[in-house]
Amino acid sequence: MTRARDMANIAAGSFNIPSGSLTNAVPADGSITAAKLASNAITSAALPSGTVLQVVEGRSAASSFTPSALDTYEDIGLSVAITPSSNSSKIFVTFTTGITGNNTAHMNTRLLRNSTAIHYTMQYFSGAHWQGANGASVILDTPATTSAVTYKVQCFQDSGNVGNGIWDYNGAVSSIVAMEIAG
Repeated sequence: MTRARDMANIAAGSFNIPSGSLTNAVPADGSITAAKLASNAITSAALPSGTVLQVVEGRSAASSFTPSALDTYEDIGLSVAITPSSNSSKIFVTFTTGITGNNTAHMNTRLLRNSTAIHYTMQYFSGAHWQGANGASVILDTPATTSAVTYKVQCFQDSGNVGNGIWDYNGAVSSIVAMEIAG
């Protein structure tokens, strides 16, 4: 084809660029939009380390929870499930629990990854009056899996005291957030 014919075809919109002829071409800034990308054109494997890949949240199901037994960890209805996209991903987990206690109550929480305890916290209350606290924790976990992982919070009230404890009392809401971070 001649250059004149090429120009006429380009103007008419019927010019096809031969395959492999644009190997060094650089598109103009802003000329490629998300709508023009193929599905899955950018995968989590292509993103830099430290990128947040997904975020999931869970909230307690119960309006309040009082331990049924002392010295035994129990579920408080607070969990979240996440499926890492890579074995090298880290999971940033943060949770808060609204806790009320009195009379030297020792209120403990632990975080489980599936059935394995990976983090512990404790709140201590003293005095005859009910006191509120917000138990907050943060942990960076490395589950080394691409299978679904469930993070669950459990509570424990120590029998070595005479206090009482209640989670999520009087409208307090406990929550848990898990974020997958590219490794």
